[in-house]
Amino acid sequence: MKRVLILFVIAFGLAFGLDFNTASKEELLAIKGIGEKKVERILEYRKTNEINSAKDLTNIKGFGKKSVKKIENSLKDGIKSKKTKAKKKINKKKNQLKKAKSDLKELKSF
Repeated sequence: MKRVLILFVIAFGLAFGLDFNTASKEELLAIKGIGEKKVERILEYRKTNEINSAKDLTNIKGFGKKSVKKIENSLKDGIKSKKTKAKKKINKKKNQLKKAKSDLKELKSF
């Protein structure tokens, strides 16, 4: 069950902003747990292989279970951060709309 949840989180992360097969060097470097050397290894690996999930990174030298777990957590945190930012934007727009409605109502009363 835990593995299924982890795979779901990874798939969700890949679906919303990160595809290891097309991610740029900068995008890969932004992931906690991936440095210059690992980015170069990913870029080299994906020339001849497809990366379907973070788990596939274990096929690349330097990526063990711990580093993949760190990457999975980083992706999960990124999703949470995006959700939080989106919610804040929505709430801000809602408040602007309420204010505009209130101002319109006030203008109509004149």
